[in-house]
Amino acid sequence: ETLRILAKDEYPPDTVLRYFEMRLLDELGYRPQIEACVACDRALVEETNLYSGKAGGALCPSCRPEGQVSGPLSVNALKVMRVMQRVSFAEVGRIALDAQLQAELERHLRDHINFTLEREVRSAAFLREVQRQEARAMRVEEDLVVTSDPSAVNSKLGAP
Repeated sequence: ETLRILAKDEYPPDTVLRYFEMRLLDELGYRPQIEACVACDRALVEETNLYSGKAGGALCPSCRPEGQVSGPLSVNALKVMRVMQRVSFAEVGRIALDAQLQAELERHLRDHINFTLEREVRSAAFLREVQRQEARAMRVEEDLVVTSDPSAVNSKLGAP
């Protein structure tokens, strides 16, 4: 299903991938716990919490596990992760996710996956590098479109 959705090119690839990662973790029995604190089992309220792949999910602000926490879990990230666990992609695809929220979701799910696998997924690092290169190429292309001065174009391209 994920490849079919990606091939249609109707949705941002990051949203599709985060949904796939969340569903894959669920199917494999490593579903992130995001309803209650993994340490004290109290229901998580709408406030900035913490996330730990090592602990298996979200932590309330009063609990801090020994070891690594991937960082704060914003209210919006918590809501999106809950939606991804509960509904089909058709519903998730309608949610507009800004770049900051996308990055936060990626960081937490990558942390969870890396801890589960006990290593970093090399393909994820490769994809991040491709995305960085694409973004850099797009910035250069935008600069070239705006610039009509041939010497400026040559300097952007590194030509004499």
